Amino acid sequence: MREGAPPRPGAPPSEGARAGAPVSERAGASPSRGAPPPARLAFVDRLRGLAALVMIEVHVVNALLSADFRGGAAFAALDFVNGLVAPAFLFAAGLSLARSFVPAWDAPAGPSAPSLPPSPGRGARGAGPLPAARPRLAAQHVRRAAWLFALGYAMHASHLPSALSARGPARDEAWAALLQADVLQLIALSLAALALAASFAGSARRYAAGALGAAAAIAWLGPAAHRSGWAGIPLPLATLFTARFGSPFPALPWASFVALGAALGASATPAARRRAWARSLAAAGASALALAALGALAPWPLGGAYEPWALAPASTALRAGLVCLLASGLALARDLGPAVERTLGLFGRHSLFVYAAHIALVYGRHPLSLRSLIGPTLGPFACLAIWALVSAAMALSALALPRFARRRRTAVVPTPSSLRAGRSPRVAQAVRRRRANRSRNQASAPRQGAAAADAPASAMTKGDTTSA
Repeated sequence: MREGAPPRPGAPPSEGARAGAPVSERAGASPSRGAPPPARLAFVDRLRGLAALVMIEVHVVNALLSADFRGGAAFAALDFVNGLVAPAFLFAAGLSLARSFVPAWDAPAGPSAPSLPPSPGRGARGAGPLPAARPRLAAQHVRRAAWLFALGYAMHASHLPSALSARGPARDEAWAALLQADVLQLIALSLAALALAASFAGSARRYAAGALGAAAAIAWLGPAAHRSGWAGIPLPLATLFTARFGSPFPALPWASFVALGAALGASATPAARRRAWARSLAAAGASALALAALGALAPWPLGGAYEPWALAPASTALRAGLVCLLASGLALARDLGPAVERTLGLFGRHSLFVYAAHIALVYGRHPLSLRSLIGPTLGPFACLAIWALVSAAMALSALALPRFARRRRTAVVPTPSSLRAGRSPRVAQAVRRRRANRSRNQASAPRQGAAAADAPASAMTKGDTTSA
């Protein structure tokens, strides 16, 4: 197909984007830098999918494995691996958030760039020439974070009756269980803060440096937050930042994994290939492991030997390094096989649904959960069978989920031209769809006209034959 020709009717979107759309609107074109906007990263879906499968195993073992088997070298090794699940999820969340801002950072920020409207107290000066897409993207991430925040607390709603009816120490324990910070609250809080920071960051390099510094500071402050008494701090706020009140995932130090993922996501080039990703992730992992080794040799300032849920900075660095090396291997792998790719992709794309659904099935505080029906009475092989059954049930549910969804929300990546025009990503998507439909109609119009011109001739020939 020659350059500039309209796409043929029925052509796939990629073909139409290559040939028919304007240069500024083509998929993968950037007028300013010639680099495509960031697409969905396959290794991130692989990492999420693998973490989701191991997460199901973690919760099945914690809920159903008998105490007689919770010891020895095999269980210690399993506990070591299980301690990497949450860091993998948090790291992937931060990396994905930073990659969504890359087109906005690449947009020119000068006199031609759209400016934010004047805010109260600034007079007529306005907020400066920030590209308009960054605040909009930040608002989208904050709204999603608020939804995750509400969902996280809704999953603890079974503690509400006890919190309202109990008295004395039981009441305090019930309120602490209701307000404890789980992984959804942690992700929501971290993503909201990082999105707001991204809306004001002048460049990807500056944002990456700030996120890396935040990751180090958060990891450093973890032990201090745990030792602090938090006197006078409201319980809903204290449970978000410290483990003293039973929160399994307080922001100090767990948010450091999200910040590290954001730093690596912002530091990579927009058109980075999988080998470039593998190299950068491997370098980050090696650096984190070196810090962990330094902490093992010299306890101050990193301190602390490895424990799966320890708060020491050395433990945080060790887990961060191993997650980076795992992500590097997944990025370097060209093909894991059709079955493995489909399975990891399915669990990676529906990790939130898998998390909420399997928690209710395995851990739910209702009489039909596996913890209530079976309890910690099974051996290793029985737990393995339960893990396979629960994973299969989650896969089938994830496959059936789109059929029951009234509306599927797809990620919209803004193009540089839409950023310069000040359009929101969804408006830009509608404009691109309308232009593609117009090009398709223009391509089919000559064929319809030719068919209409041939119709009278064929009718006359048929009439002549009939009269003869």
